[in-house]
Amino acid sequence: MAAGGNSSTPDDVDQDSHAADHHANIAIQTDDKELAMVTPDIHNVSVKIKRANVFYNDFAGIEEQPSNGEIILWYIYSLCSTFVHTVLVPIIFPLIISQIVTDITLTAPEEGCSPKSWELYQRLIHRSITVSSSSFTPLEWTAISWATGIFLATPILGLISRPLDHGRSHNLIFGGATVIGALFCLPSGAFKVKWIFPPYIAVIVAASMVTNASHTRHFGVMVRGLARPTTFESHRQFPQRRSVGSWLSLHATAVGCLGGGIISAFTYRMLHHKEKFLSLWVVSIFSGLKWIVGSAHAFSVNRGGSPRMLYVLGQLCVKPVFMLLLWLTYFIFPLFSLPLLHPLQQFVKTDALRMQLLGFFISATTSGLGFYYRHANWRHPHILTMVAVQSTATGILHAFGRVLLLDCTPPGKEGAFSVWFAWARALGACGGFAVASVFPGTVNKSFAFTFATSLAGALVLIFGNISNYGGAVAAGHVMQDSSEKGSPVRGLDRDSDQYGSVVLEAKLNDRNIC
Repeated sequence: MAAGGNSSTPDDVDQDSHAADHHANIAIQTDDKELAMVTPDIHNVSVKIKRANVFYNDFAGIEEQPSNGEIILWYIYSLCSTFVHTVLVPIIFPLIISQIVTDITLTAPEEGCSPKSWELYQRLIHRSITVSSSSFTPLEWTAISWATGIFLATPILGLISRPLDHGRSHNLIFGGATVIGALFCLPSGAFKVKWIFPPYIAVIVAASMVTNASHTRHFGVMVRGLARPTTFESHRQFPQRRSVGSWLSLHATAVGCLGGGIISAFTYRMLHHKEKFLSLWVVSIFSGLKWIVGSAHAFSVNRGGSPRMLYVLGQLCVKPVFMLLLWLTYFIFPLFSLPLLHPLQQFVKTDALRMQLLGFFISATTSGLGFYYRHANWRHPHILTMVAVQSTATGILHAFGRVLLLDCTPPGKEGAFSVWFAWARALGACGGFAVASVFPGTVNKSFAFTFATSLAGALVLIFGNISNYGGAVAAGHVMQDSSEKGSPVRGLDRDSDQYGSVVLEAKLNDRNIC
């Protein structure tokens, strides 16, 4: 006698067993029919199940989880490529162009400046490049070349936005752009003429924008794989995605800063040689070889921020070794500060939007203080502190800008959004470099420009009706109604009617999956 007054006899048990076997057979037959609808060209049951699983994952927008090796390779590409728009273009190329100048009249060095350092600075700001009736400094010539690269890359980005998200050409685009950009770093000193550098710089900038778009798109795909929905409760889905995205992006930015520090230290070392043009050419070759190492990431995975000028201190003259210390502080300090932000972010439960606001406010604070004390005689500790804080702000903006973009990007559209994200980043970096190049020796204008742009960015985020969570919901990464009893997998409901509609649609479109 069972609890509750219900009894079971041996005959009842046998009948229930036979009924269960009968229903199981019907279920197997039904599954076979459905698998046949999805995989009409396959007769092996295990292969059918695998093919059907791939089909349903594609239909529901579920991405395969990245392996540890894939994540490490993604980090390595940050190490091998971030320096392109933080050191190679804004620092190394102006220095190389400045060494071509021969007819330059040097003024007497300021007090405390060594003759070699003063000569290097004078070469950078001397208007030695004449075009028609206009003359440009090596810094301005680099800015023009940078802008040309952005103009060249704009139609290319428009053409590759769809292939990045669809088809099998993602690896070819990613790896090809990396190889092309790296190869153009190699012959930069083969011809000692200033007219050859705009094509070199333009191609390198365009290639860098394409690879940044591909790298960012891959980041979005990995986040989708790591933040796979395991529950239909939105208040649990979004924190998981927020944690994964910020963790990856912060550490990738920190690793990229390490790569920039390596190149900047190597540049400083090579500037001590007597033949500076050849020495800087060696730095350019090494940069190209380092960049091309990153192509291992592009070809091995099959998934269809920064200093703006060499003389950041304006009229303040410092020893060359202190410039090296500034570079290393700018690139190495985020290696420790950015990873520490992730547990802080998880503790206060803030999203990428608020972290972006934090980055803008920190940048506005440092630039505002710099502008306010522009006439003061800064001590070395003051300068290093400003550089360290500003480098953290730049890292925050770089890391969480990428997270915010991809949280608001619909699945399968990461490439289309990433190309214009790369374009906007390159345009902003070029604009900042151009402002600093046009006004050499007047650091107050650079501080004012940075302060204004930081406030403008913060105001856009505050009053621009931008929401990290709302963007994730609108993009389909998070379910809006936490009380919904449907499947946590997008597009697949738990009830049989929804499942049947999925199978019916698979049957109608079976020719597209063969």
